[in-house]
Amino acid sequence: MNLKITKFLFLVFVMLSVSCTDLFGQSSTVYNIVDFGAKQGENINAQKAIQDAIDQCSKDGGGTVLVPSGTFYTSTVYLKSKINLQLNNGATLMAMADKNLYKNEKIGLEDAGDHFIPALIVAHKIENFSITGQGTIKGQPTFYYTTVKDKDVYPGWNENALKSGASMERPWVNDPKISLVYISDCKNILLDGISIVDSPNWSCHIQWSQNVRINGITITSSLKEGVNSDGLDIDGCKNVIVSNSIIQTGDDAICLKTTKQGPRSDSCEDILIDNCILSSTSCALKIGTESQSDFKRISFTNCTISESNRGIGIIVRDGGTVSDVTISNITMDLKRKPVFWWGNGEAFHLNVFKRNPDSRLGKIENVTLHNIRGSVEGTSSIIGLGDGNNTIHNISLQNIDLKIKKESEKDKRATHAIEVLNASDISLKEVKINWEEGGGEPMWSNALYAKNVDGLMVEGFQANQEAIQNKASDILLSDVKNALIQPKSINNVRVQAEGKRSENITVLQTGGKITVINNLPNKKQVKTSIQ
Repeated sequence: MNLKITKFLFLVFVMLSVSCTDLFGQSSTVYNIVDFGAKQGENINAQKAIQDAIDQCSKDGGGTVLVPSGTFYTSTVYLKSKINLQLNNGATLMAMADKNLYKNEKIGLEDAGDHFIPALIVAHKIENFSITGQGTIKGQPTFYYTTVKDKDVYPGWNENALKSGASMERPWVNDPKISLVYISDCKNILLDGISIVDSPNWSCHIQWSQNVRINGITITSSLKEGVNSDGLDIDGCKNVIVSNSIIQTGDDAICLKTTKQGPRSDSCEDILIDNCILSSTSCALKIGTESQSDFKRISFTNCTISESNRGIGIIVRDGGTVSDVTISNITMDLKRKPVFWWGNGEAFHLNVFKRNPDSRLGKIENVTLHNIRGSVEGTSSIIGLGDGNNTIHNISLQNIDLKIKKESEKDKRATHAIEVLNASDISLKEVKINWEEGGGEPMWSNALYAKNVDGLMVEGFQANQEAIQNKASDILLSDVKNALIQPKSINNVRVQAEGKRSENITVLQTGGKITVINNLPNKKQVKTSIQ
């Protein structure tokens, strides 16, 4: 077994088997913030009392800083090593809504789009600390609306929505745009049991940190207005376990990033997301788009996703490479959201493109999606950058079962069930497409569309194409090389090949009826075989 994987599994065992006190060497001494002068009241800032309790606890060698039941308003507090910040059941730390009480805690965060991002609970360059209990860390966001006028990063989306008569009004959050928890450059971290509610910006941002365990937490923000209120952002971290948590957020629910501050950007490595319940008005499980450095050995497993605009996203825009990713045992029920939210109500979206013309070109490779099932409204996509760039390579889809429903929004986008563009070595095994009966949407087309793909294996693919009542094929291959197609043994499967660059395509028939529509200039480039 690989040494890195062995060490990671040992860390998992240790973190699941011992208490935070044993793991972090924290003292059992308790420092109640009320004893340091913390008072409740909307106009009373308890920040000094809370910070004094933390500082004294640290001076004494560590222990527990206790927030008792009640609501305590505060501005930024700074955690220290060997401290457990414990929020009792019924305890709330409420972020003061006055921008003047905060400073920028994320100086130089080039990818986030904001130049002033404060935070409420801050940990920087410390180790062996935890935030635990059944209490809540809460923001007080307010919003305003503007009309979307600019073009979207995805070409044509906004123009299409405008033509359809869809609402072009979108929310923005007023200052202060606070991240409720910001942890940077730390080691040995535990978040357990707490709730993080109504964050005006990224709810919990963990950056450049190692040995992180997150268990049984709840993160919520407005599914209608919580723009930029990501749930959990794991940014350039190593050895991270997230388990048994509920995250329902306006923006991405769980997002792995490799952002850049000044000259620094760290890779994400050895990340396990397991047994979580997720809802997101954007993407539930995501890697990117911030991708200045690489992502390696990532696992998303045993999660349920509902009320989300996109199930799974891997989007590389800044030159990093995403590799060795396994996404398995995911159940989803997805629904399109208004135009300004990214997503199409699709099961998965893998995409490599450039943030700016001078951005580095990244890659996605060695990714497996296994046991993915549920209802969707959009086209699931694997899209590499064209012009001969091998940006998406070795992607495997196994045991995928998707029911495609009519879209919830006026601006229709869905075309094919699954599309694969500008990629190499793509495998689909036991993939089932079930279009909603009754004709569906006007642009619904092929169940599988592959264009500019070198190396395509399709085994056990099936779709109820008759349900959409048009002449689209089950499988359409355009400019595809080195393909082996073996559909499920059912009747009336249509496989169509076109494009001047298509070559070496073999269609195997093991039963039922397969119609091969060969539109290639050289008819010999498509071979059929009955077994």
